[in-house]
Amino acid sequence: MNEIGLQLAYDTEKLTKHISHLSSFPEDFIVEPKYDGIRVACFVYDKDDIRFVTRYGNKVYNISYIEDDIKKQADKLKGYMLDGEIYGKDWNETVSTTRTRTSKKENPDLVFYVFDIIPIENFKKKSYDATLDERKKLLDKLLSNTKHVKKVKYHKIKDVDEALDIYKNEIENGLEGIMLKRIDTPYRFRRTPDWLKVKNILSDEFEVVDVFEGSGKYKNMLGGVVIKLPNGDTMKVGSGFTDEERDRYWKNPKSIIGKTIEVAYQEKTKDGKLRNPRFLRIRMD
Repeated sequence: MNEIGLQLAYDTEKLTKHISHLSSFPEDFIVEPKYDGIRVACFVYDKDDIRFVTRYGNKVYNISYIEDDIKKQADKLKGYMLDGEIYGKDWNETVSTTRTRTSKKENPDLVFYVFDIIPIENFKKKSYDATLDERKKLLDKLLSNTKHVKKVKYHKIKDVDEALDIYKNEIENGLEGIMLKRIDTPYRFRRTPDWLKVKNILSDEFEVVDVFEGSGKYKNMLGGVVIKLPNGDTMKVGSGFTDEERDRYWKNPKSIIGKTIEVAYQEKTKDGKLRNPRFLRIRMD
């Protein structure tokens, strides 16, 4: 699946362990909440041409509440791409609503949380030198919070303990965790250690390259999938699937082979394998 070039973050397995290697922490970093939503880019060409797409370039559906709130500010936002996440109370319902091409009852709980802004022309060229600090100031100047569109709050912190306190607070509020972002860096249009995600569970995204049949109660059903690791090796993931998913993916393996899935795990071994991997979901954004 080809991505459109949004900047992506690296995972950190342990916050305190990783921070110890960041010589400029916390002076050059900010902390943001990590939403378990759908990554979305909103291109504002003009008032009557506002386009929402996922990181894979797929159109986002059934979000007229959000579109109307952007439309009201289009005069100021014209020519810019807003980078953020559409987030609701339930991830599965959010995906179902935003992927359904036919008209569907909209979810009034959906909110577009915006954390970055880039001129569309620069996004097309994949080059933009403005630092995150400068982009945050531009976002504050051009975008106003509404019921369905909100700027992501961020914190400048003094030390590791303050970052940990914010992390614990976000987990208690039901969010995934936090993002650590270097405030002095440009938009990279790729995955970069300038942005780090720290989540309550360890998870990452992998391409599915094959499926395998189950045994016992899962005979004639999906036993699991084979994923491709960053080092080129492959490994099997067999847990985390519902019986309905096992039946559906075995009958139609093309619906999961070639797709990107999110896999939870306990830790990574020295050779890059995942301990106790568990399927979470197909990433449709």
